Amino acid sequence: MAEAFQSFLKAVQAGAGLSWQGIQTLAQRKPRYLSVLNGIVGDTLARHKSRLAIPMTLQGDIRGDRLCVLVHGLCDSETTWRFPEDPVRDYGSLLREHCGYSPLYVRYNSGLHISTNGRRLAKLLGERLASEGASVREVTFIGHSMGGLVVRSACHYAKKAGAPWVKRVRKIFLLGTPHRGTDLEKLGNLTSAILRVIPNPVTLGIAALGNMRSAGIKDLRFGYLLDEDWKGRHADELWRDNSHPVPLLDGVSHYQIAATLAKKSDHFLAHYFGDGLVPSRSAAGRSFRKSKTIPFAAEHFKVLKGLSHSELAHHDEVYEQLRAWIREP
Repeated sequence: MAEAFQSFLKAVQAGAGLSWQGIQTLAQRKPRYLSVLNGIVGDTLARHKSRLAIPMTLQGDIRGDRLCVLVHGLCDSETTWRFPEDPVRDYGSLLREHCGYSPLYVRYNSGLHISTNGRRLAKLLGERLASEGASVREVTFIGHSMGGLVVRSACHYAKKAGAPWVKRVRKIFLLGTPHRGTDLEKLGNLTSAILRVIPNPVTLGIAALGNMRSAGIKDLRFGYLLDEDWKGRHADELWRDNSHPVPLLDGVSHYQIAATLAKKSDHFLAHYFGDGLVPSRSAAGRSFRKSKTIPFAAEHFKVLKGLSHSELAHHDEVYEQLRAWIREP
């Protein structure tokens, strides 16, 4: 996500200028940039019914009785799962080859509220399984970054609605998922708050521009999963965590993989900065407040050293860990 965002900004500055028309043209020519644009201002695009707003779709066919649903993160698309050195390979294709899973890749507007995407995924998956998934007896999720939050939100709303498919979920894999939020979004919130109180037109303008970041990005501040986490609240409240507890699905094994950029160090700073975007403690669901800590099983948490946040979506070491856990009874 970070690499795509930087590439997008460079392309805007070099080729399309900073006009809105130029950005639209760039996004239309480059599907990857369209995903980035949706991540940054996707809620605004949807609100204005722009043709640039990405609709949620499920890519792939259901064949057999085992289904794997892969959900990408912020500013990404289903292409994030492809191995850079061999684009034909991804976690879905490998699990189809080795374990007999049918992969479905979710494409969605990551600038919308996480709970909005969670509701849409719950409904869309239910419709797809009802129409062509009668033989499916087992559903597995793999969510990267924000995608892991969308998965948990979808499962919550499906269970609340009594959707039949949620009873078929067996395992959920969460890769670099900021369950307790990201420090970068907290810092962005703090920076905007400081700039807003400086009586200067320039700083006020920068603050206003910063606050235009999407609802999806702002949800990452504390890992919001539900409508009630953000409804009736000011999106830019400083340091106020309004998240509500979301119980883990009964009878479902949840697995978390985090990464640290450091290849050898066990220093606390390596765990604090984590993969460059998500700290290990957040990926593990741990909070400084006991009431906010998610009761994941400690034995199902793994930290991989020397990997970046984006590499968690397409790396041999990650896949081997996924495969080992999938083989567990």
